Amino acid sequence: MNKLSVKIGGQNYNLKESKQEFSVLTANPEAIDKLRKKKNVRNMSQVAPGVQVIRSTNPATRDRSMDEIRKTGISHHVYEVVDEELPQ
Repeated sequence: MNKLSVKIGGQNYNLKESKQEFSVLTANPEAIDKLRKKKNVRNMSQVAPGVQVIRSTNPATRDRSMDEIRKTGISHHVYEVVDEELPQ
């Protein structure tokens, strides 16, 4: 797999895929409620109107939940910055 990075302020920062988190873009309240009730969902946070970040219990349940939500909405993997410090 190729390394992923993002450029911030002219400096590159390496990224890694989160093993448990994914984002959901949907205005479908039933889909969100269904996810909220799943045992494999640890936490849900609304980060913008119609955008949720979900933390699952492990990568396999993350992938199954993402597949399910993609039937009615959009779901993306979440990436984390590997580098220890971002510029201030």
